[in-house]
Amino acid sequence: MFRVSSRATSELADMLAGLVPPEGYCLRIRLRNRAIYLALDMPRADDQQFSHQGELVLVADPDTLEACAAYVLDFDVGDFCVRQAAEFN
Repeated sequence: MFRVSSRATSELADMLAGLVPPEGYCLRIRLRNRAIYLALDMPRADDQQFSHQGELVLVADPDTLEACAAYVLDFDVGDFCVRQAAEFN
């Protein structure tokens, strides 16, 4: 199952605070050509939601979750990174 580390959710919350998105918006993880992107979007009913301290910061649709099932979104050395779930501590 795709996961998001606590470091990443904290950084996503900071990123959102700096963007000042419209009410109800959060970041969406998107997969294109085997690359992961983040974009502002509204949550949808079938999304999985990731929160930091009760604040919604990231959503992902079922297809993206399935394609990224073996990975963890993390934050390290000043940037987001994707790690194999089996290697993540």
